[in-house]
Amino acid sequence: MSKKIILWLLAIVATLPVYADTNAAESAGKNPNVSKQDIIGEWQCKIIYDDLQIQALDSLDFQADGSTVGTGLLFVHNNFAYESKHTGRWQLKDNVLSETSTDYSFGRIHPSQTEKRLDEEPKLKEFESLFFENLKENSNSGESVNLHILRYDKNQMIIDHVWDNQKRYPGLCRRKVQDE
Repeated sequence: MSKKIILWLLAIVATLPVYADTNAAESAGKNPNVSKQDIIGEWQCKIIYDDLQIQALDSLDFQADGSTVGTGLLFVHNNFAYESKHTGRWQLKDNVLSETSTDYSFGRIHPSQTEKRLDEEPKLKEFESLFFENLKENSNSGESVNLHILRYDKNQMIIDHVWDNQKRYPGLCRRKVQDE
């Protein structure tokens, strides 16, 4: 992933607080009736997994033919950072946006202070290595990522990532606006 894309995604992390834009959230439709046409396009999504100490930021392109292309950043325990790329298929049913991909690729992009700690602390290095292998394996399991759209307007979706049909994690997606 180019430095330009990484910097762009990092800039979005700083400007995309989940649920922070209450005026936009209030103006977004409650109990939306979202169509496939509403989803088509490029979106930046941020999801916070508080209990796991993980933040995910993805740039997703939902194409009219049902395919997706995505790049992302994953921040874990405020120490580890990973980049991802994938393609997949998406569908929308009853305001649940589901995406399936089996070609996720991940790379480590840890800050230099984390790299130094990994070199100096064997147990931390072992933990990170196990986490990274688990991340790669579970992301390519073929299971769908299910995003429940709670509120929608043409440029924003408030979502919950529903994990294992139980745990809900809040997220916010904003449509990428093309430079004019």
